[in-house]
Amino acid sequence: MKHYFRRMKRPLRQIFIENLKYYRQKCGLAQQELAAKIDKSVNYINGIENNNTFPSIETIEKIADVLSVKPAVLFDENGCPENAIVADKGALAHELGEILYTKIRADIVKDIECVLCRA
Repeated sequence: MKHYFRRMKRPLRQIFIENLKYYRQKCGLAQQELAAKIDKSVNYINGIENNNTFPSIETIEKIADVLSVKPAVLFDENGCPENAIVADKGALAHELGEILYTKIRADIVKDIECVLCRA
């Protein structure tokens, strides 16, 4: 039943921003607190999270260290639940409908055969 899952296609920069926000909030840090821990201004963190600026490799490493994740996790499309596989509800409903139809049909055929065998 793998057909009803699809990956969202987003730019790597957007994935980074979503993961940054997720892990920052998961750690219970406000933008101001994260900024202080990496020696940057709150406006800098706000700029990153609003896609106005992008951090250097060194800053990404500092952010990852504060958030207790590997830097690569911040770029992983599955790095946070919001970025994970998203169900395609239409395809899911169609595929489950097909499975149920096949199962019910097979059960009905068996029941009819049993009735006919007894007659």
